[in-house]
Parts: sequence; structure tokens; C-alpha cells
Amino acid sequence: MRRSGLRGSWQKHISTPARTHRRFMLGEIESRLQASGKAIVDKDQSKQTSGLVSSPFTRSDGSLISPNVEGALIDVDPSRGKGFGRITNLHERGDDHLAKFLIVQQLFGEEEVNAALELVKNANKDLTGQAMAASILEELCKDKPAQLDTILSALIDRTKFAYVPLEYYDTDRQIAPMLPEYLTLGRLFAPFDLVSRTMMVACCNPFDSAGRDAVQQSVDYTVSWYLARPLAIVKTLQSIYRLDSRA
Repeated sequence: MRRSGLRGSWQKHISTPARTHRRFMLGEIESRLQASGKAIVDKDQSKQTSGLVSSPFTRSDGSLISPNVEGALIDVDPSRGKGFGRITNLHERGDDHLAKFLIVQQLFGEEEVNAALELVKNANKDLTGQAMAASILEELCKDKPAQLDTILSALIDRTKFAYVPLEYYDTDRQIAPMLPEYLTLGRLFAPFDLVSRTMMVACCNPFDSAGRDAVQQSVDYTVSWYLARPLAIVKTLQSIYRLDSRA
């Protein structure tokens, strides 16, 4: 079976265990992925569609440059320690913004995206305990690995997030417990390394600005965000929390 296009170009770099080389490796990955995804984002972004997408998708619409999460009130929680707080209203998960992006970029049809969005919203509506969140990318691409490569390349070019091959990364398991499980398991955020005062966190939906803000307010570190495959994030979190694998 042919290897995914994302993997072949960086796999030779991952054998070096020294942590000092990891940032160089991630920079190389980002450069290669941006080059491969450039053609995708050159499509006309002014296309109008009905239903979910009713206006052109812009940077401000995606809440990446100017986050505007309604009801994002800070509530100091004494149980989380002095100086730490959390965002109380985390109902906005960024799935609608991601869905718009997929449709406007013509990566999937609107009907297919709407169906996956509905399934994911229902799955994530009442998460409790150590329940794992669902991902719209995983739902759409579970039988289309090549399409996931294309989407990740487009997201990297759109958001300027770096890509991390989390499935091959030597994850530091002591970092994730620094965050509450409603942010790691509940938002598919996987902290995987700590370099100086910077916490490195992988996600599969960069449009989840409410979740990212909550992470930043939960730790006394600078947070650096990376894109990773949804399944790689799921398996990493399962390993960290010693959870059973998904069926």
C-alpha cells in the first residue's frame, strides 16, 4: 500500500531522539506541507453556497485572527490552584467554522459536511468523565486517508499552524495531566512536549478558539499549537490516560 504523502517526506527525520532537533524537524514538515497545499488555497474563496455557508469565508469569520467567542467569561476555579482560571462557556467548539472551510475550499460537498457535522455535534453534546470527543475530520476522512492529507495541507496554509507527526513522536506523558480532561479528551487537544516555558499542543481543529483560549488560561506557559491527524491524537490520549481503544 502507498504511504500517505505527508509521511514519506519526514519519516527519515524522526529517528533522532534529541529534543533540541525537534523544532527543526517540525519546521521542515511545515515547509513541505505548505508547498504541497499551496494549489488548494488558490481557489476562489468568494464562491457562495446555500445552507451552512451563506457568506465568503474570511479570516475574521474563522475567529483565528480576531477571536470573538460569545459568552467566554472567565471564572476563577479555586480547585485548579492559585492564579488559574477557565472559560466557563465552552459550547463553541469551532466545528461550524471548520465545516465552512471544507465546503468553501471544495474539499467536500455541503451535504456530506452537514451530515458529518450533525453526527459530531450530537456525539460531543454531553461528554462526561473520560469520554473522548469526536472529530469532523475523522468522520469525513476515516475511509479517505489521501483526502485527509489534502485537508491538512490546506489548513496549514490557512492557519500557519505547523504539522506534527504525533504518531511517531516521543510524547512526554507528564504534560497532559497539567490540563483538565474536558480540554484534552473533550476537545482532542494533545500536549506532547515542553520546551523551556513553551507547552506544545496538537489539535485537529484549529478553529476551536474557545478551547485554545481555555488552554492558555489553564497553564503558566506559552502555548504553541500544531496540527495532527485526528486518529493520532486519539491514540496519543488513549495511551496517556490508559483508555481502551475505540472500536
